[in-house]
Amino acid sequence: MNRKALNASFAEVAGGFEAVITSDSIDRDGEVVVPQGMNSTEFERNPVLFYNHDYAQPIGKCVSLKRGPAHITGEFKLAHRPEGWEGPYFPEFVGSLIGQGIVKGVSIGYMPEEGGMRRATVDDRKRYGTSVQTVYSKWKLLEIS
Repeated sequence: MNRKALNASFAEVAGGFEAVITSDSIDRDGEVVVPQGMNSTEFERNPVLFYNHDYAQPIGKCVSLKRGPAHITGEFKLAHRPEGWEGPYFPEFVGSLIGQGIVKGVSIGYMPEEGGMRRATVDDRKRYGTSVQTVYSKWKLLEIS
């Protein structure tokens, strides 16, 4: 599984937050994940939001994905404390970190679909920049953290 981290501008929405989950730009590994190439069908059946790609730490869910020409935005709701829960509740802690601006980014877990990964071409370097190495033009969204 590949991962793309993105510094995102978080916007608070009722009971959660909104963030750009990926954009048409080079990540720190020299990769571009083309937003228009996302296949989110399986993800949307169980749109869990995880903490730090740890499947043992679900913290909420993605309630919507909005595709734009150069980015994809997600709206997220953090899990509410279950009735009767005593002691620390991790999703509340994460919500506090987001609210304070300490956690400033989201990251996607994805895998290329058949024929959707290529080494950067001359045209890719003109479009995205000279440091691009790999372009994912068709990819499956596995998870968001």
